[in-house]
Amino acid sequence: MTTLIRIIVRLIAAIVLLCALAIVGLVLWVNPNDFKSQISDAVYRWTGRPLLINGSIQWSLFPWLGLQLNQIQINNPLGFSAHPFMRMQRLDLRIRLLPLLHHQLEIAQLNLIKPEIFLEKNQTGQSNWQGILERSKAIKKGNTNQISKPTTGISALLQAFGFTLAGLMIESGHLVFIDPKTEYEVNAIQLYASHVTLDKPMHLKLSFQVRDNKKTTAAATIQLATDILFNARQQTILLPQLKITTSLYDAQKSQYALIIHSNARIDGQFTSGIWRINSDHHIRHIDARSLWPYLTDMTLLQLAGDTTLDLQLNSQGANYQQLMTGLNGQGTIEIDKGILVGIDINYWIDVVQSWLKRRSVQKIDSKQTVFNSLHGNFSIVQGKFINQMLLIHAKNLYVQGKGQFNWTQRSVDYKLMIHPLQNKNFVIPLKIYGPLHALRIRPELNALIQQQATSDMLQTFQHFLRLQSTSVIKI
Repeated sequence: MTTLIRIIVRLIAAIVLLCALAIVGLVLWVNPNDFKSQISDAVYRWTGRPLLINGSIQWSLFPWLGLQLNQIQINNPLGFSAHPFMRMQRLDLRIRLLPLLHHQLEIAQLNLIKPEIFLEKNQTGQSNWQGILERSKAIKKGNTNQISKPTTGISALLQAFGFTLAGLMIESGHLVFIDPKTEYEVNAIQLYASHVTLDKPMHLKLSFQVRDNKKTTAAATIQLATDILFNARQQTILLPQLKITTSLYDAQKSQYALIIHSNARIDGQFTSGIWRINSDHHIRHIDARSLWPYLTDMTLLQLAGDTTLDLQLNSQGANYQQLMTGLNGQGTIEIDKGILVGIDINYWIDVVQSWLKRRSVQKIDSKQTVFNSLHGNFSIVQGKFINQMLLIHAKNLYVQGKGQFNWTQRSVDYKLMIHPLQNKNFVIPLKIYGPLHALRIRPELNALIQQQATSDMLQTFQHFLRLQSTSVIKI
């Protein structure tokens, strides 16, 4: 028995020694730089563009056998800028040896150091990534009329071996998208993924900054962490618990304009393209005026002040428009020491009181109302934001409101009930309605008549408002 154990130990030692000698011989006698042309040709077959390796290719031994490619790039096609389509300072590929004995290809680590991708659309609407997508799709479909598909290579290798990527890292990534009208930039991309394989959960951490260089000085920083499950047979992807923190920093004001904490569950089907999203969003103590442009394109009527917003949302669809038209959920909003921009409520109180007292309007329309607090809740049904309760408290009045905002039609139908504190029995109904680009505001005359006078005063009031040029005000 002791002799058998010694034989097995010596056999294992001999195998390990032979593997070590083979690795040393590989490193000493095989120059990886001799394979630059083969690597470039392989990339060309899959993308239609050669991979340029401007630096050296080096072996790495510790802690795993691997290769290091330096200064690589893929150039743009004709008709685009001279800037490369992609360039990278370094790519590290490290493979674990022992899993190969069990027919498992296990990449210990894949590191992309300072990758930069420049996506462009030219004046004719062509994009510099179209050729790559079309070529890779043709290869997957086996369209040999268009492309000569290699019989060996990575696809055959992955079919013969099980595949696991133990670690994927992107360090200091940079992405730019440019077309004739816009320029988006994503920088400081940091990504780490572990256990990247099919049909098993992998963990992902990602952070980056995004900026619209032509429209704003603000940059959004996004950090997310999640488990991801790819089901190869069913062609599905599941993110069961996605945690996202979004921070919007305004460089011009040197302050954070927006911080959002979100939790979401996302699942999608690649063949149908349908995505289902369930999410919770919590926004704390930010200026509503900074938040407003991200919620709606209604700029003439806005809210400002210290805002807390909670949202629960769910939707499904194949694109942004379908997700928005199918949006459902609910939420609450609270604002302290704020401003309602676009409506001067005190001015409208004076308009109605001037009519009752048969005098001219004394106040000037400042188109804003300062308030102490605002509280409201709302539901979302098929893209319509329905508010059943809004309460605003100001110095000399309080306001109740309800109505709806139709996201798909970009229109508002809303009613404010103004309660002046000096006359608790007097209520002024104010109507806000119309498309976002041409909102209108007016008092509801019939309701005022029922409160204050007989029906024959309606024409008098209408004539009075016409004289004041305020019967229907466009804001």
